[in-house]
Amino acid sequence: MEVKKGKIFSLFHGTQGSRNLPTGVWLKADKKIVRDGSCATWYESGFHVLKSIEATKIFLDKMFRHKENRRVIQCEATGLRKKTHSKGDVYLADRMRINNSYKIFAS
Repeated sequence: MEVKKGKIFSLFHGTQGSRNLPTGVWLKADKKIVRDGSCATWYESGFHVLKSIEATKIFLDKMFRHKENRRVIQCEATGLRKKTHSKGDVYLADRMRINNSYKIFAS
């Protein structure tokens, strides 16, 4: 996630027209056909999640040149499906909730 001034934002596609993610509520991903950056592969969107802190740290180190404001935040997710064309161990979730007392694991 991206954290700025205490607010949490998704890194990729927004939900209901916004990247700002509230805490304490279940969010439903906007399912649409999208692609990441310059990637030529199209796929059905969802919340990008990783199943472990270790997988997330590896993904952050390999995938992002700009790491300012990037954070690993604990969440709950349902409706997981593997993002098959990803270079990391990434899953797409249909629903996600960031608890009000979320933990930041890494930067």
